[in-house]
Amino acid sequence: MFFAGLAFWQGGEGNFWGHNAIIRVAAFAAHCGLPRLPGKEPFGGEILSHDFVEAGLLRRAGWETWLAPELRGSYEEIPPTLIDYAKRDRRWCQGNLQHFRLIFARHFHPLTRLHLAMGVMSYLSSPLWLLFVAVAGLQAYIESRAEPVYFFGENLHPLWPVSYAVEMSTVLLVTLSMLFVPKLLALVALASDEWRRRSHGGLARAALSTLLESAFSVLSAPVLMLFQTKFVWAILLNRHIGWPPQRRQDRRTGLGEALGAHAWHTLVGLAAGVLAYRYVPDFFWWATPVLLGLVVSIPLSMWSSRSDVGLRARTAGLFLTPQERDPPRVLRLLEQHLAQAHQTAVQPGAAGAWAAAVRDPFVHALHLAILPERATSRRERYHAEGLATQVLEQGTDGLSRPEARALLCDPRALRWLHGELWAAGPGAPEHAPDVPAHRRAEATA
Repeated sequence: MFFAGLAFWQGGEGNFWGHNAIIRVAAFAAHCGLPRLPGKEPFGGEILSHDFVEAGLLRRAGWETWLAPELRGSYEEIPPTLIDYAKRDRRWCQGNLQHFRLIFARHFHPLTRLHLAMGVMSYLSSPLWLLFVAVAGLQAYIESRAEPVYFFGENLHPLWPVSYAVEMSTVLLVTLSMLFVPKLLALVALASDEWRRRSHGGLARAALSTLLESAFSVLSAPVLMLFQTKFVWAILLNRHIGWPPQRRQDRRTGLGEALGAHAWHTLVGLAAGVLAYRYVPDFFWWATPVLLGLVVSIPLSMWSSRSDVGLRARTAGLFLTPQERDPPRVLRLLEQHLAQAHQTAVQPGAAGAWAAAVRDPFVHALHLAILPERATSRRERYHAEGLATQVLEQGTDGLSRPEARALLCDPRALRWLHGELWAAGPGAPEHAPDVPAHRRAEATA
């Protein structure tokens, strides 16, 4: 529903996401060369959030960019934990704040400027929200300590305190409407479509899923607010983040990691809650949703990172998507190929990718090129070196699957083993599978 509405009002002046885009390659190559912003990072240098800028450049050159919400079959996994999500958000924050300089660039379409401004405000809204809560709490404290004066000077009539209950209630209702009415409209649209209703587990389960998702959003929003406020503050202090790699594999947040990331959130929530309850009890109850999300940030982060919780929810029919109930062909093929790759990649004794990464120069170089950089302990390095020596003496058949994986994940030991095998001559490693003749000749040349 969100993307359908977005496509309706922006028309041909839309944006795209680089991983979910069908583009005219010639037009993109001709007009979307990203400039290097003058000055130093974080506001200068390379543009970190590029998609909206490229859409604006296409529109400036006379092309249109349309959002197609009805297209399917495009997927990207989000980071698996709240902490990883925040790490990605840090780069996006810097990239979107860079757009403030581009809002006033020449020849951009007005809607492009609006998109860029909305991207900037998507992160500036967090420190503004924090400031709003702090000022509201301070104002509530001042009013709770003020003594009302009904007669002032020579006035014969009492001066009644001015009430802003209507205005505050209006602000609250408008805010709640903006947050929850789209969810209710989506449920109405879901109820009117039998196929969608079944694909999402039925109307009752979809409604319960919406309720649970809303509760999680309410609790996690204050945590993200403090994260983004910290990011904005760091960027204003000229601290550059660059483009760090993202984690997308399933993993669980441990207690130590959660404490390191969320301890200060918990302390802020507890301190603010104690002060509000002691000095301004009425304000405390209004601020409960914000304070509760901060106080429970550690268990919330740990619990939401558990894939088994999501699997149990899927078994219960909650948070279902049509792609889960009836996976499209592209996902089924992906699962098949991943299963086949897992069986052959590290299968001891198989003349497949595992052995080729040790022996074949081309596969070896490709494997090292895509192997992610990671810190290894001294014990891990010694273990990998011992495995490399074992392969040199006994061949690949002597390694178990975990041992083969450990060796493949250590570029240093793998390079040494590869060099030793080729230095010993083509026929020396008896148990390592030979390389095709044409590749052996090319590598020797």
